[in-house]
Amino acid sequence: MNKLLKKKYLKRYLIILSISTTLFLGCEKDGISESEFEIQFYRETQLKNIYDNEIVSLTSQFIIETSKLKDLSEMFKDQTNLSNLEAIQTQWIQMLKVWKLLELYDVGEISDSFIYFRINSWPSNTDFINDFIDGSNTIDEAFIASIGSSSKGISGMEYLLFSDTSFESLERFTTATNASRRLNYLVSCSQNLYAMSQTVEMLWQNYEPQFISLLENGTDGSQNEIINAMVGLIEQIIISKLGKPLGDNTGGIVSLEELEAYRSGTSLIILEQHLISLERCFTGDFAQTPFRVGFKKYLVQLGYEELSNSILEQFETCTNSINAIESNSLKFALENNKESVTNLRNNFRDLLVLIKVDMSNSIGSTITFNDNDGD
Repeated sequence: MNKLLKKKYLKRYLIILSISTTLFLGCEKDGISESEFEIQFYRETQLKNIYDNEIVSLTSQFIIETSKLKDLSEMFKDQTNLSNLEAIQTQWIQMLKVWKLLELYDVGEISDSFIYFRINSWPSNTDFINDFIDGSNTIDEAFIASIGSSSKGISGMEYLLFSDTSFESLERFTTATNASRRLNYLVSCSQNLYAMSQTVEMLWQNYEPQFISLLENGTDGSQNEIINAMVGLIEQIIISKLGKPLGDNTGGIVSLEELEAYRSGTSLIILEQHLISLERCFTGDFAQTPFRVGFKKYLVQLGYEELSNSILEQFETCTNSINAIESNSLKFALENNKESVTNLRNNFRDLLVLIKVDMSNSIGSTITFNDNDGD
């Protein structure tokens, strides 16, 4: 970070510190204790950090990546060859990485809009997609916008783009029945995804004042919403993204097709991105600012430094478990070393207890019911 930027953030920090000190001295007059005001000050600073340094950055980057994906899809339609197909596949993965960081923040009014569900609903309904391609409706962006979430979005595009080999994928767009309609479907999905990425940014811009101002310690408080989002995502990883492929509900019978994004081989990448997102949310280390407040600093402020350190250690354990997966492939690991995937799931279970039970109790959060059966 350059000296000018450091001075800028230091000046901002000193101003915040000066204001907060002044308010601390007078908070008793407003009917709130100094300790409660300080807690609310930390909550607000944490929420501003999440929005300013993570959500704004990720929503902006998601627009960039979906725009590139749209442009490459349109180019592929004009020049339907293997090189352009592989370029789209590579860009789809890059876009996916950004989305899996942003996916954690499906809270409040954003969640009520169901926009995240429309962007990525897993699994995709391949029968519906094929029926639409084989049908007679005009396939354009307006048509894609009108159909169900399981027939479009990120997972829908994965189905269109990835077969067993790139050559087989290319044949579906060149020589297969209704190849031209499949091309139209791909392009229209990419255009719709780009439009939805802009909607996400707009929704967050509108919700930002309320998100930062909801400081109450209850189910409607934004900090409580964030903790529940963390818990919900970890449960989804344990139950759906690892448990179902491991056969937790089928007597231990492994099912590779239960892996999220198994066609593209990005199942492990998704878990990596989720873990990065969760840890960054916990630490608040989104950007190089002098006042990075996350749950880590918040717990220390409340006197739970040992718990904070335990959570950090468990994040490291989960990271090490991901890195230990052979060939960087969950599919390969399930086929050849199921124990490594079981170990990864168990380490996420330990992380869940620390976040859902220990951290939430220490902070005084309320964990609400999460429907994470993956259906």
